[in-house]
Amino acid sequence: MSDGPRDAREDAERAFADSGATSGRHPLIDLAAREGTSTRPDAADSAWATTTPSAKIEVPSVGAHLLERSALMDRLTVSVGDHGLTLVTAPAGYGKSTLLSMWCATTGQTVAWLTVDEFDNDPRRLFRGLVNALRTALRRSGRSDGARLSALVPRYRVDPEQYDALLTALEELRAPIVLVIDDLHDVDDVASREVVGRLMRFAPPNLRLVLSGRSDPNLPVHKRRLDGELGEIREADLCFSRVEVAALAAQAGLELDVPDTDLLLESTGGWPVATRMAIVAFGTSTDWRRQFEAMSDAALPLTGYLTDEILGTLRPELATFILYATVGDRIRGDLAAVLHPDGAALLEECVRTGVFLTAGGGNEQEFRWHALFASQCRAILQRNDPEAALTLRRRAARYWAGADVPLAVSLAVAGGDGPFALALVRAQWPDLLLRGETELLRRLCAQLPGPEVDDAEILLVLALCEFLDHRTTSTATRARARARVAVLPPDRARHVELVDALLQLFVAGPDPEVAAARDRVRELLPVDGTGDRAVMAFAHFLIGEATVRLDDDPAGALADLQRAEDLASGCDLHELAAASAAMVPVPLWVLGRFDEAARVARAAVDGGRRAGRTGSSSLVPAHLVLGAAEFWLDHIEQARGHLEAAIRKAQPRQEKLRKNAALALMIVGLSTDDAALVEVARQAGLDDPESDGGLTEPFAAIMAALREDVSGHPDAALARVTSMDPSQLESSILVWMADLHRRAGTYADARGVLARIPAARRTAHIAMCANLTEALMFAAEGAAEDAHVLLERTLRTSLESELTRPFALPGPDLAPLLSEHLAWGTQYGTLVGELITRMRDRVPIRRSPSFWELTEREMTILTYLRSPMTAAEIGQSLFVSANTVKTHMRAVYRKLGASGRREAVRIAVERDLL
Repeated sequence: MSDGPRDAREDAERAFADSGATSGRHPLIDLAAREGTSTRPDAADSAWATTTPSAKIEVPSVGAHLLERSALMDRLTVSVGDHGLTLVTAPAGYGKSTLLSMWCATTGQTVAWLTVDEFDNDPRRLFRGLVNALRTALRRSGRSDGARLSALVPRYRVDPEQYDALLTALEELRAPIVLVIDDLHDVDDVASREVVGRLMRFAPPNLRLVLSGRSDPNLPVHKRRLDGELGEIREADLCFSRVEVAALAAQAGLELDVPDTDLLLESTGGWPVATRMAIVAFGTSTDWRRQFEAMSDAALPLTGYLTDEILGTLRPELATFILYATVGDRIRGDLAAVLHPDGAALLEECVRTGVFLTAGGGNEQEFRWHALFASQCRAILQRNDPEAALTLRRRAARYWAGADVPLAVSLAVAGGDGPFALALVRAQWPDLLLRGETELLRRLCAQLPGPEVDDAEILLVLALCEFLDHRTTSTATRARARARVAVLPPDRARHVELVDALLQLFVAGPDPEVAAARDRVRELLPVDGTGDRAVMAFAHFLIGEATVRLDDDPAGALADLQRAEDLASGCDLHELAAASAAMVPVPLWVLGRFDEAARVARAAVDGGRRAGRTGSSSLVPAHLVLGAAEFWLDHIEQARGHLEAAIRKAQPRQEKLRKNAALALMIVGLSTDDAALVEVARQAGLDDPESDGGLTEPFAAIMAALREDVSGHPDAALARVTSMDPSQLESSILVWMADLHRRAGTYADARGVLARIPAARRTAHIAMCANLTEALMFAAEGAAEDAHVLLERTLRTSLESELTRPFALPGPDLAPLLSEHLAWGTQYGTLVGELITRMRDRVPIRRSPSFWELTEREMTILTYLRSPMTAAEIGQSLFVSANTVKTHMRAVYRKLGASGRREAVRIAVERDLL
C-alpha cells in the first residue's frame, strides 16, 4: 500500500512498465516525479493562464425591472465596511448575485468581481481568476496606487511566492478594494478552496472579501463568527418582506390588497425568484387568490409550475422562442436567429419586457437567462418535445464551437451528438495543452459519451492531463489507450502513435530525451504532408521548439515553426499559431538575422497585446529576443522589461528559455549596478534540486562568475569558467570569457575562445565585442595599426546597426584607445566623441565586494524589519529620524535584491543573516 505521493508515483511507474512499455521510464512519470519532489517553488510564471473570460470578471449588468432593496444594500455596505469577510449565503433563486450586482453598481468603492464555475476546481485557474479580477478592477477605476498589482502575472504553479507577491501588492494599496467571489459553491476541490482560504486568512486590512454561494464555504469561518469578525447575509435576510412583495407587484402594475399580499408571501415563502415568477405568471389574471392557492397543490416543483404559468400568459410564438432560446444560460442575437426563424426580433422583445433576462458577459449583444428559470424551461421542452430539445442543443453546439469550446462540447453531449463533441476536443486539445489548461482538458475528455470517451487519441490526451495533474488514474487510462490502438486500422493507428510521440516530446526532460522524442515524431510524420491539420501543426511546432532548445539546426527549426504557424492559423488554433510566431525570432537570431528577429519578435508581442494575450507564455521567446536586442541597442529599461516578462511568463517546460532570460537579465543588472535586479535574475536562474534537465551547473557557474567579475574578482570568475566546454555556451558568454582572459593577460586563451564562435553566430553585436577585445589585445601588444584598423571596422558596424552597448562592456580600458583613435584619423569622429563622453559620465560597473554587503547599521535595521514596527517607531528606538530609517531600508532592499519588507526578511533568513 502506498503511504505518500512518492509511493503512489512509484506504483504508477511499475504499473506502466507492466503494461508493455518499451522504453523504460515513461517521460510523463519522469515529469510527475520531478515536479512532485521539487523543494523549491518554480520561478515560472503562469502566463499559461493569460486571460480570464470577461464574463467571469465583469460585474453582471443590473436589469431594468429589478426591485430596489435599499435596506438590504445598506446592510451590505455596513457589513463590508466593518468586516474583512462577508458571507452571502442562500439557496438558488434568492437573489444573491442580483443583490451584489446592484450594490457594486452603486457603491463608490473599487470592486473586483469573480464568478467561479466547475472548471475553477483547478487552483491555478482559480488563482489566475482572482489576480485578473483585481487587476481589471484597478484598471477600470483608474487608481494610481496599484502598479505592483497591475504588473502581477499568475505563475504556472500556485506556490507561497505567489501569495506573498499578491499580498504585498495588496498591502501597497492606499485605499480599500472589495473582492466579490460569486458561486463559490461550485468549488469543491481542496486545493482550490485553499486558494481562497489563504487569501481570507492573510489578506491585509484594505482588502474586503465577499464570498457568495448556496451554502457556507468549507473554510475556517466559525472562529470569525464567534469573534464577531464575520459579516453575514443569509436566506432569511434575502427573503422578500410584505412591503417588498407589494412593491414588486406594484412595479408590475398590480395593486394587491393586504390579504392577497400575505397569501402570495405565504405561498412562496418570500423566495424572490418564485415571488417574481408568480407575479409575472398571474399578472393578467382577475382571480389572483384562486391561482395563488393553486400553487400549493401543483404536482410540479414550485418554480416549474410557475414557469408553465408564465409561458402560458405569453403569445405562443414568444413562449416557443423562450423554450428554444433557453437551451443554454447565454443567448446572443445571432444565436437566437439560429434557434428560431424570428429569433433576433423575439429576443429584443424579451429584453424590452425583462423576462428573466439580463445583459452580461461584457458583450452588449449577449444576455443571460436567470439560471433557475432557464433550467425549468429546458425541463419543459424536454418533457414536451424531446426531439426538438436535441436538435436545438446541436445547433447551439455548432454556434458556440468557434467562441466557447467547453460550452459547445457540453451542448453537443447533451444533444446526443457525441461525434461532434469528439471532433471539437480533437481539434482543440493542442491549444488547451499549450495554455496549461490541463484540468479543463481533462474534464472535456471525461465528459465525452461512451463510444467517444474510449477514442484512443482522447485517452492518450486524458492520460497526459492526469499525469500533469498528479492523478494516479493516468496509468490505467494509458493502458486503455494502448489496448484501443491494437485494434485500430493501420492509418488510424499510425495517427494515434504520432499523437503519443507528440505528448512524450511535450514533456521530455533532459536533452537526450528531447532529441530521441523529436526523432520519433519525425519518423511518424506523414511524408506527403497529409494528416490531421491540428496534429500536424502541433508536431511541427514541437519539432521546431525542440530544435531551438537543442540548438543543432536553426534553419530547420525556422522552417518547422513557420510551417506550424501556417497550419495552426488555418484551423483556428490561435494559441499554437501565436506560440509558433513567437518562437520564430529565436532561430532567426541564432542565424544572425538580428534585425529580422527583433522585428518578428516585436510583431508577436504587439499581436499578443492586441489580442488580449499579454500574459501568454507563448510570448516568452519573443520577449527573450526583444530583451537581448534592446540591451545591445543600449535601451536598458526596455531590455529589462522584456526579460522580466520572459521570466514571469515561462512555463516549467520552458526552462531553458527562462534561464537564458535570467542570464541576460543578470548581465543587464550588472551593467547598470542594480544589485536587486542581479538577485532577481540569480533566483530566476536557479534549478529545482531534482531537475535532470542538464542545465544547473553551467548556468549556476556562469551566474556566479558574472557576479564575481562585477564584484571585483575577475580571477575568481575566470577560474569558474575556464574548465567549461565553449561549444556548450552562448556566443555572448564566450565574448565575455574572452574579455576575462584579456584582462588576465592570457591573450592566447582569449583568442582561442573567440575562435570557438562559429562564423554563423557572429551577429553584429557578437562581432563588435570580439573585435573590441582583439583590438585591445593588439594595442597592448604594440600592434597599434592593427588595433585602429579593427576599431574603425567596429565603429562602422556600430553606425550601420545602431549598436553601442558593446563599447560599454570592456569598461574603462577602451577609453584611451578611443582617444588615440581620434588622433589616428577616423571617419566616425562624432560617434567616437559621443562614446568617450558616455564612458566618462558612466558609473563604473565593477564594484568592490562592499557594494553588496550590509553595513552594521543596515544589519540593525534588518533585524527590526521582522517586527510590526513602522519606520517612525524604529527611528524612535534608534534615536534617528524616520527618513534615515527609510534610507537604510532602501539600501537593504537593494543589496538583498528584495522588493519589499516581507521579501527582505525571507531572503535574510534564507542566507542566515537573521
